[in-house]
Amino acid sequence: MPKGDLPQDEYNDLNDSGAYDAWDADGANHEAYDDRYEVAPDDAESSYELYEQVYAQAAAHAEEKLERPRRRRRTRKSPPPPGPVRALWLRWEETLRGCALTVAAVALVLAIFAYYMLRADLETESVRVPSVAAPVVPCGDESGAWPRHVPVVGHTLPAVIRNELAYAGEQHGYQFHGEAGQVWLITVEARGGNTLDPLIRLFDRSGREVASADDRSATDFTAELTFRLPQSGAYCLLVQSSQGGLTSGVYWLRVRTVQQ
Repeated sequence: MPKGDLPQDEYNDLNDSGAYDAWDADGANHEAYDDRYEVAPDDAESSYELYEQVYAQAAAHAEEKLERPRRRRRTRKSPPPPGPVRALWLRWEETLRGCALTVAAVALVLAIFAYYMLRADLETESVRVPSVAAPVVPCGDESGAWPRHVPVVGHTLPAVIRNELAYAGEQHGYQFHGEAGQVWLITVEARGGNTLDPLIRLFDRSGREVASADDRSATDFTAELTFRLPQSGAYCLLVQSSQGGLTSGVYWLRVRTVQQ
């Protein structure tokens, strides 16, 4: 407001505008208003100029970015085309792999089937010998080493026999006929994952023990005996456990002649 105080009597009549005009005309000081408004036009003009400069710089930067050419990525050169053999392999690779897998699967199934079929045949077949065997003769008399309580079953050569020592101390007796000079190969092998450790003993007709056999080696418990017959006639074979008769289980007995 203008400097100076309005006379007190001039405030009494608020509707008398002429009193204010008369007071203002008497020398009211307007310097305060002049100092307040003289800087406003200069500030507004400088702010506008700064805005113009920022806008111009931003527009120039945007135009530079838009006009700058894009960098092209380097692309690797494509490999040369494969040869005729390679091209043929690439064309039939998936098909050949599928066929190979199919053939392998079929072969595996057939192998498993054949294994179980042969195993079933071996388990059900007790002996492969001719149907006619020589009559059984006694294996010696009371003075012989043959155990008299063991019965004897006659067989012909070659023979493949499946049997089982069902309890500890059990013994099985077999009888075969041969000619002097023949060489017999006798094996007894445990089967079925049992702990049987077999022992074979061979007796002549008089009941005298002429040969015996136990393990093939320290790790192979199969009993194997090779024997040349000193004379023609009947021979008795005793199969039992080698460990004092303590072990038992299924076994396969094979007897055949060999050339030596």
